[in-house]
Amino acid sequence: MKSFNLEEALKGEPVLLKNGDKGYVKFLVPDACSKNTQTEFVGYGISVHDEFYICEWDGEGNDRLYDESSIIGMWG
Repeated sequence: MKSFNLEEALKGEPVLLKNGDKGYVKFLVPDACSKNTQTEFVGYGISVHDEFYICEWDGEGNDRLYDESSIIGMWG
């Protein structure tokens, strides 16, 4: 498994989530909004059943609300 690389993820490369789902990082949270959150980037996951869900990650790729949606590496 390839280590998580934020630059590649922001260019559209998919990430592997802890639950085995594929995820995509879509944008960084603007500095002006970072005062009231620990979320550094936002994206979404797609389950094995093609269900879509929003994800919010910290700088290490951890999803503080749903640990199973944390990023563990790059997809493939």
